[in-house]
Amino acid sequence: PSPPLLPPPDQDAAVEAADSIMAAPSLDARVNAFLAAIRRFESGGDYSILYGGGHFLGFDKHPKIAVPINLPGYEGKKSTAAGAYQINWPTYTDFAPGLGITDFSPASQDAIALAIVKRTGAYDALIAGDIESAFRLASSRWASLPGSTAGQNPKSVDTVLSWFDDFLSNNA
Repeated sequence: PSPPLLPPPDQDAAVEAADSIMAAPSLDARVNAFLAAIRRFESGGDYSILYGGGHFLGFDKHPKIAVPINLPGYEGKKSTAAGAYQINWPTYTDFAPGLGITDFSPASQDAIALAIVKRTGAYDALIAGDIESAFRLASSRWASLPGSTAGQNPKSVDTVLSWFDDFLSNNA
């Protein structure tokens, strides 16, 4: 006896599923948008900026310049945050050696930022498509992100998600 024939596939459902897959941003696009959002809200995308708005010259090494933090609760404290992701000296020395990084070039800043995203668990949330959770997880390292408790003007979830979606739409 012949096996029973299966009914023909539902063409509308197949087309809808294919459209859904094609419309979903790739992981690479989401990671690029995520890093771009961090750069946007931490430094305006400026790879040579210091905390507080000054600039450093040259990308051959982390500038390690201590700038006073002029915020309530931070009296007498300084920050060595620098670059597009406002990576401070302790964070740089934590991540750079393991990544084989010896400079502070834009590519090195991007690589360190991605390593930080992975360490916070935000990368796993990005893989799962949970963008809001990814930003909240990364807020443990970046003061501008929603959920940060650093007291340095974190953006709202709506602001960050809207910017993220706009970036994906305009850079796909």
